Amino acid sequence: MAKKGQYGYREDLTGKRYGKLLVKKYAGYEFNNRGRCIHLWECVCDCGTIKVLPGRALREGKTNTCGCSRQGLKNSSVKHNYTGTPIYQKWRGMKNRCYNSKNNSYKNYGGRGIKMCEEWKNDFMAFRTWAYANGYDETKGRDCTIDRIDVNGNYEPSNCRFISLYEQADNTTKTRRYDVYGEMITKREASRKYNITYKLLCSRISRGMTLKDAIELGKVGQYHHKLFATVNGVTKTLSEWCNDLDLDYKTVYARIKRGQTPEEALLYKFEKVEPITINGVTKTVTEWSRENGIKPSTALGRIYNGWNPIKAVTTTNNCKYKDKIPL
Repeated sequence: MAKKGQYGYREDLTGKRYGKLLVKKYAGYEFNNRGRCIHLWECVCDCGTIKVLPGRALREGKTNTCGCSRQGLKNSSVKHNYTGTPIYQKWRGMKNRCYNSKNNSYKNYGGRGIKMCEEWKNDFMAFRTWAYANGYDETKGRDCTIDRIDVNGNYEPSNCRFISLYEQADNTTKTRRYDVYGEMITKREASRKYNITYKLLCSRISRGMTLKDAIELGKVGQYHHKLFATVNGVTKTLSEWCNDLDLDYKTVYARIKRGQTPEEALLYKFEKVEPITINGVTKTVTEWSRENGIKPSTALGRIYNGWNPIKAVTTTNNCKYKDKIPL
């Protein structure tokens, strides 16, 4: 029966049942944001919870429990409580790449026939157990990635491993591999294995060298300020040899970058030049050139280009270094 109160009519809901809720008594009223009066009723749920609810929500069937039904449904749907964790994101990423055609990477995975094994596809906990037993380290963050050993194989225990981002970048369908001593490896793998910087290997290959030749050339040019050379049984740094032989350091280093060994770059094929005898006095090319105010490398260059050795060490025309070279 409807009763008229200070703020309009209200139906008496005492004793009525709405779903799991039993109305016990009238609990007053309140106003909503629009200034409308809302009549409230105290209800008892079958689970024992007491709750005050709007009468209109009860009459229209919008509310028929205290919320215990939704909470029970939520608890029944929870399987592992790992949603949102890094390992769960990796599992979900694998699944999306293989089965979600809207995923940006689907064409490289599911589009090529890559699948997940049934054990992992249907059970996240099975994948998580395998991951922690096979190298997964949560502390490494994004640098611990799941990788397929065979890039054309499926996601399954026998074909998967956890590696760093650098290592995974070497294991793609676009990565080029080179035959080095009977082993097919990438430039980055060769850089780590032979302890040569990746940038230096790429630079040599871009100039036409094979990866094998780039490796055999060694670290020449990688740490040129620490580069040593042995000439006639004497070992010195490249800089020291250049100072002793009055050679331009940049010129010598440029020769090394073009593929010459440090010894070849320093001697420039003049190691067989014999001492020169002038007026009965025998001296080396370096000694004669310094005595006559000529840079030794200039004299050696003249001899290499066909000059007479005596003329090469005595001709001082247009010598820029005459005042700088000690006699």
